[in-house]
Amino acid sequence: MFILAINFLFSKKKVEKEFVSMASMNCWIYEEDVGKMCSFLISSDGERVSGQTIPVDGNAIRLD
Repeated sequence: MFILAINFLFSKKKVEKEFVSMASMNCWIYEEDVGKMCSFLISSDGERVSGQTIPVDGNAIRLD
């Protein structure tokens, strides 16, 4: 069980590191980041935004 937990944690860190390496902003995206974008879009500041796709992904691009 301990080995399984170690493998899970290692693979999770590996996935996080790989994602961050693909993001030009070099950051991890949190749920709060998506929430902030949603809050903006439903506020009066975002009332003129329509029909757009707005990625909240740290400008991640896959190069392979």
